[in-house]
Amino acid sequence: MLNELEKIAGKVANAPRPPLPGSIVEEVPDEDHHALLRTDGGIRNYLPAGAIIEYRDENGHWSVRRITLVSADPQGDVPSLIAYCHVRRELRRFDFQRIERILDPHGAVGTYSSPEAFLDWFRFDKPGPEETETAARALLRAARHELTVLMFFSRCDGYLHPAERSVLLDYITQTYGDDAVDPDDLWEVVRRLYPDSDSMMAAAKAIVDTDGTDALDNLRDSIKRLIEADGVIHNNEALHAIELAYLKDNA
Repeated sequence: MLNELEKIAGKVANAPRPPLPGSIVEEVPDEDHHALLRTDGGIRNYLPAGAIIEYRDENGHWSVRRITLVSADPQGDVPSLIAYCHVRRELRRFDFQRIERILDPHGAVGTYSSPEAFLDWFRFDKPGPEETETAARALLRAARHELTVLMFFSRCDGYLHPAERSVLLDYITQTYGDDAVDPDDLWEVVRRLYPDSDSMMAAAKAIVDTDGTDALDNLRDSIKRLIEADGVIHNNEALHAIELAYLKDNA
């Protein structure tokens, strides 16, 4: 069972990742500094947020990269975040002190004031004793796997169509109730997510492992609506819908 799921996840992970909208210019050195290649550690209490970072490595090499957040260690000896680099197509570690700017390509924030401010948008961990948990944070923690799957299909064709907002918020309303959270507050976080296919399949497997295959059935109608929202069925959308159905049938 597990081997079959790993084969499926590997196959989908090797499919082309959709580009971020907006023709972002990326610049990188010929080779990454060795420190960027370290992907150990990190706390996976964050949603797969998309961002653009300006970074200067230990050799002074400056780069601009599109990333998807994977994990972070903001309290470690060397505070850093681990992200999928869409330039290198691999995980990379970026030290906070070397990040010159973090840009938001999806929302109205523009530039996040600091790496910590960027991470705070996408936390879903339980708050500490000195914090008060907001309704939005609690919902993000409960629905993080579903949101990862749904946002992947929203962005799978490279665009987030306006009609897809309604599909996502309808799913949250139907699953968690009308008064679960203010939809505008939730959307401010959700629209900045940019999971790749590997993240989507890992989230789908987590749903099956936790709640069984029926939980994927609850997503089926929303996924279908997301695929059809712009009136065109993109090849990537069809491919990943088939892979997701195969995951369910063979769980």
